[in-house]
Amino acid sequence: MIKIKFVDSIGNCDREFIEDMEEMFRVSHPFATLRQRLWKPQVDVCETADEVIVLAEVAGVALENLQVEVSRLRFKIHGRREHGQPAREGRYHIAEIAFGAFERSFNLPTPVDTETVKARYTDGLLTIRMKKAPHDTLHKIRIQNGGSHA
Repeated sequence: MIKIKFVDSIGNCDREFIEDMEEMFRVSHPFATLRQRLWKPQVDVCETADEVIVLAEVAGVALENLQVEVSRLRFKIHGRREHGQPAREGRYHIAEIAFGAFERSFNLPTPVDTETVKARYTDGLLTIRMKKAPHDTLHKIRIQNGGSHA
């Protein structure tokens, strides 16, 4: 059986070919890569009555290699997990732990107050607590009398 895949551009084929080759190469040399590769930590987003809570699984990432960016409607976590040297005498049979750069960004379910964001990193879990921004309030605008125009 021959598998045929139709794509919109050849650029996608190149990317997929590199990914396939890298996966085969990683079996014998798990820490070698053909290109810069991002990994994505697992993330939970929970909304309560008062806040939005993000929990990210980033075990093994040094605190100085971890960054969080928050705007009223968007959240981004990025950084790098460094790896030690592989065993010199041994040979890997399974190498599933991702190392290197990572990034996750997404829209928040509701606007948050960026001045009240709190972050805690404990036991490999990053917890970000963001208070919800107050709902837009109705502002009445006073109309000034500009006088008569000739």
